[in-house]
Amino acid sequence: MRSNRYLTRGLAAAALVLGSGIAHAALTAYTNPSSFAAATTLAASDSFSGLPNDNVASPATRAAGAYQYTVNAPGGLFGSGPDADRWLSSKLSGDRITFNGFSGGVQAIGGLFFGSDFNDDFLPGQTVTLTALDSLGATSVQTLSNATTTSFAGFASTGTLVSLAVDIGARNAFVSVDDLVLAQTQVAAIPEPETAALLLAGLGALAARVRQRASRRAASNRP
Repeated sequence: MRSNRYLTRGLAAAALVLGSGIAHAALTAYTNPSSFAAATTLAASDSFSGLPNDNVASPATRAAGAYQYTVNAPGGLFGSGPDADRWLSSKLSGDRITFNGFSGGVQAIGGLFFGSDFNDDFLPGQTVTLTALDSLGATSVQTLSNATTTSFAGFASTGTLVSLAVDIGARNAFVSVDDLVLAQTQVAAIPEPETAALLLAGLGALAARVRQRASRRAASNRP
C-alpha cells in the first residue's frame, strides 16, 4: 500500500511538472511541418517568387500576407535557384541571414532552409543552424544536418518573435531559404510526437525510480 501511495504521489507530481512545462514553454521548435501547422493559426507565406537571379537589396522589407518583416545579410542578399522556384540566399558564402522587424503579432516562423553553391544550385551535405529569439527572452536553436530543399524548421512562441538567424557551416556555401511561413500560435504550443515520446519516457523512468525507492523502504522496515 505504501509503495502505491509513493508511486501515485510521484507520478502526480511528475505529470504536474510535465503539463506545466508544455503549457508555459515560451519557445517551441519544430522539424515536422504538420506539427508546426497544428500549433499555429492565421499562417501566411512568402515564396520569394519574383526575386531576380541577381543582387537583392539588404536589408529588405518583405511581406507574407498581412505580416511584414525585415531580412538582411552582412554582405547582401541574392535571388538564387531556378526561375520557377526562386530562393532567398546570402550574397556572400558563409554569411548569416537574419529575419526580424516582424509586424502584425508574428508568434511563429517556419520554412525550408538549406545550402546553395556558386552556381545558385542546391548544395547537398550542408549543416544549417537556426537561432530564434522571442519577446519573453527565450532562445531556441535548431540544427539541420545534410539539409535538403525540403528540410523544414519552425519555431512557435507564446510571446512574439524578435528574430531568426540562419547560419551555414561551410565557407563555400550560401544560406538559402524558401517558402517562409509567418503565423500566430494556438492557445498552447503542441509538442512534436518525438518530444512527447521523450517526455513520456522520462515519466516512466521516474515511475521506476519511485517503485525502487518504495521497495527499499519496505525492505528496510521488515522485521
